[in-house]
Amino acid sequence: MFGGARTSARWRRLNSGFDLSILQRCQDVLRDVDTSWRSVMSLMADLSQAVFKINGLVSMLAEGQKDVVMERMELVDLARSVARAVVVDKDGEDFQHVGAQNITGVDPLLVRVFQRLATAADMPLTVLMGVSPSGMNATGESDLRIWYASVESERRAIQPLVRRLVRVIARSEGLVPPEEITWPSLWQPTEGEKADLEVKQAGADAVRIQSQVLTPEQIQRGRYGGERWEDVIVQPTETGVGLEGMEDDYSVSDVPADYKIEIGSVWTDTRDMHRIRVNAEIGPFVYLVDLDASPEQFRWSRGAFLERCTPPVSSAPSP
Repeated sequence: MFGGARTSARWRRLNSGFDLSILQRCQDVLRDVDTSWRSVMSLMADLSQAVFKINGLVSMLAEGQKDVVMERMELVDLARSVARAVVVDKDGEDFQHVGAQNITGVDPLLVRVFQRLATAADMPLTVLMGVSPSGMNATGESDLRIWYASVESERRAIQPLVRRLVRVIARSEGLVPPEEITWPSLWQPTEGEKADLEVKQAGADAVRIQSQVLTPEQIQRGRYGGERWEDVIVQPTETGVGLEGMEDDYSVSDVPADYKIEIGSVWTDTRDMHRIRVNAEIGPFVYLVDLDASPEQFRWSRGAFLERCTPPVSSAPSP
């Protein structure tokens, strides 16, 4: 059950136990928007009204001179259409346009109506109505980022349901269910933003290579090889010793478990007698480089590292 709009218990019972559709909260507001727009269209049709004043018009109609009045109106309309001017009798006739009605407050009113619809739809007005942002230095990015954060929150909320649904569909089709569900990116950067990001990433990668945190091969696989950074950074050594367990055919050193590991110190691997340089110690893991084998950085558990490697002679623990 993915659910829908926020529904009271009473309405849920009347709806056979289901929530109302998420479109339900927009229905009444959308109807009001349509009514407001139609009212503005009617106002625009009567925006300017032509008034033709004839002296004694009521008397002429009462005396049966309707044809004379209609013929006069036709002549006025013909003259106005051809010459864009109206010829009237100076003493008894007058032609004018009643001034345009004051519609300066219509535009802000419609904007408020549209904002109410955007609130009901839980979408930015720039996306819902396709209007450009207004105001000083208005770009609409803040509205989009807030909306994207809301969408990302919804994604996390339905992630377990989507994972279960995909697993059921995959098994029903005889397919292997995916390990994880990934969502497409919400923010689409421009070409200029992509170029700036690449420049910043290149600078950060250069720093990582210079500090020997990563090698050029690892960065190439992580940036352009399609591999995950977790798989690129954490790699087994050439001797087949991974990050989890260690083989038993090596000499165990007598380094105590609480021994302080110095960053930059060079240890000796008791299995193949390779030099091991410590780059960092984060939590229960030690990040190291095999100076005699591979320039790649590896991660071992602290316990496995102390059991397998011996410290430098100058800092070796006293017997």
